[in-house]
Amino acid sequence: MSVDSLILLVAAMSFCFFLMLFILKTRRLADQAIIKMIKEVFYISSGLCMGLSVYLPKTLTSLSEYIIVALCAQLLFGLAAVIFVLCVFGPNETSIRMRLISVLGKFPQGLTRETMHQYYNNQIMLRVRLKRLMGAGDIVFDGNKYELKHQHNAFFIIDQCARALKCLYGIKS
Repeated sequence: MSVDSLILLVAAMSFCFFLMLFILKTRRLADQAIIKMIKEVFYISSGLCMGLSVYLPKTLTSLSEYIIVALCAQLLFGLAAVIFVLCVFGPNETSIRMRLISVLGKFPQGLTRETMHQYYNNQIMLRVRLKRLMGAGDIVFDGNKYELKHQHNAFFIIDQCARALKCLYGIKS
């Protein structure tokens, strides 16, 4: 089997596993835990992708071929997973205008302004978004105020490097 077809096979198998886990886990999930669940499913599927990249290919001869297969398959799987998530939770869920249009689309006879306030309300939207962010562990509520939860991830490293460069070159933001 060629390296190209092996990369596609590993990425496709990993994405199918991601899709299966995603469907199974979203069936019994509260709205506020969706972001956390997506992260978990992505990390589990990424691990499977790396595992398949190492154990599946028996025709590869060098370590560099294994690394190429693993990285390229991980890249393709990651792109497919991100595109899938953006399609499922895309503009209709995140954009305020698109949310309003989708609410109006559910009622072909139209809605009065008062009825629209039942479906589209800034207080409701804020409550839903805060609940989702707390469920994902991005923010915490101490009974009085909301605060960012300090998490260290790949973006943290990039942010720290950007801050260091700004400080080094004296850039004010």
